[in-house]
This record gives sequence, structure tokens and C-alpha cells, in this order.
Amino acid sequence: MTTIFPMTALTQAVAGDCAAVSQLLPPGAGPHGYRPSPADLVRLRQARLLVVNGLGMETFLERLIAAGAQGRLEVVEASQGIAPIPAGMEPGSAGGHAGHSHGPDNPHVWLDPRLAIQQVATIREALVRLDPSCAKGYRARAAAFSARLARLDSRLARDLGPYRGRTLVTQHDVAPYLARRYGLHTVFLVPEPEVPASPADLRRVDAVVRAQRLGGVLVDPGAPAGALTALARDRGLTLITLDPLESAAVAGGQAPEHFLAVMERNGEALVRALQGAGGGAAASVN
Repeated sequence: MTTIFPMTALTQAVAGDCAAVSQLLPPGAGPHGYRPSPADLVRLRQARLLVVNGLGMETFLERLIAAGAQGRLEVVEASQGIAPIPAGMEPGSAGGHAGHSHGPDNPHVWLDPRLAIQQVATIREALVRLDPSCAKGYRARAAAFSARLARLDSRLARDLGPYRGRTLVTQHDVAPYLARRYGLHTVFLVPEPEVPASPADLRRVDAVVRAQRLGGVLVDPGAPAGALTALARDRGLTLITLDPLESAAVAGGQAPEHFLAVMERNGEALVRALQGAGGGAAASVN
């Protein structure tokens, strides 16, 4: 069992045909405000391993564990051993809100391909420990997927290299690990979708847009851009989708391929935002 889509993608990539992987959250559902059901408790009691991201991402699990979901279930935190970035305090940030409903740490580590490779290794070791009969397969698939993540990392490093030291504006606090990996900085309008933007928030990110001569701002997929829409219109910016992958809806065993494809598009989104203002009306880009 996995919790959110990134964990599903990484676990499927390692498990292959040796283990059945099922996601706890319904396709398209994200962890923000998720309320577990009695059926979730039943499903967890039937599982042998639960792969979680950790770093406070899955606060909704506390109620399930308290209700007795643990049983024979082993829980592995894919982010164990990864040094977290404090929530709301990205390196080089021009400011922002403090705190995060997930906790003191930003949990979006999987958006850095190198950290995703670390998560793959942690998941691999958990599967090997519980199912040594398939150890060779787990290790081979983990190595193959990690190699693909490493190639992705190399491409992003090449494409983003000319922009090192620049600052991006994001709608929410989702990209500090991704930005840090390539020598970039981020500021966000608000830390989470449910937090309303204040006039001071808008002035703060507007100052970054002008100072950095950005061509676009990064917004969440499928969510209203809110105050950033007016800013984009006034400054001739483009609203560019940056998908944190928390709530992707992908059926069957296609999660690993979707994960890689979206990671590639996210890198392209960063380049587009950094290329400089080109004028014209704002447009949403998927």
C-alpha cells in the first residue's frame, strides 16, 4: 500500500510483478484535508507494507494508526535520511509565511530527481527485506528506474544551468527542493491552497517578478490561480503549470512513466518562467 501518487509511482517502479501496489488515496485526491474512511482501515489491515513519504505529508494517517491499522503492517518512510527544508523557509527565499499544515518541514522531496533516487533505494530495501525471494528483481528494477531519474537530472541540470542564482515565483510552497537542486531560489504566494493571499503577499511576489524580469509564474494544475491571475495580466506574464504530482490520477501500472513525464515537463516549466517577460496577455499552459 502507498499513500500519495509519488509513492505509488516509485513503488510500482521497484515492485514490478513481485508485489501488488495499491494507493490509499483515491486517484486525483491529494493529502490536503483528506479524511480516511472505515474502508481505508480495512485495506490497511490487509496490507503487508505501507510506503509513506514522511516529513509530515501524511498527517491523515494518524487517525488510522490510532484506530489499529498497524497490525502486521510495516511502515517505511521513503524520505528517511533526507535532510528537510523547513516549511516556508526556502533557501534564498525573499520571504513568505511561516509554518505549514503538514508540519515544520517541507515534504515535496520527490521533485528533486536525486532525492527521488534516494527514495527508490529506501523502498527497494523495504521490499527486499519483506520479500527476499524477489530481491534480484527489486534491485534490478530499482537500478533501472534510478538510471532514468539520473538521466532526467542531467537534462534538467543542462537546461537550467544558465539560470543559476535566479528566483522563481510559485503559487504554493511546493518547489524548494527542485529549485535548490539546480541552484535556483523560490518564493511563493501562499504556503498552501487553503491559505488566502493578502495584499502584502501580492506586493512581495510582484517585487520578485520585476526584479528577476520573469516571463511567467508557476501555478498549480487545475486550481484557480487567484491573485496571480491579476498579477500576470498586469505584468504581461504567463501562468505556467508546475505539477507537484501529489494528486495525479493515473490508472493501472502507468504511474512510473507518468511520474517521469511530469518531472520532465516541470523542468521545462521552470525554464519558461525564467526566460524573461515577453509581453502579451497571460495564458494558462498545461
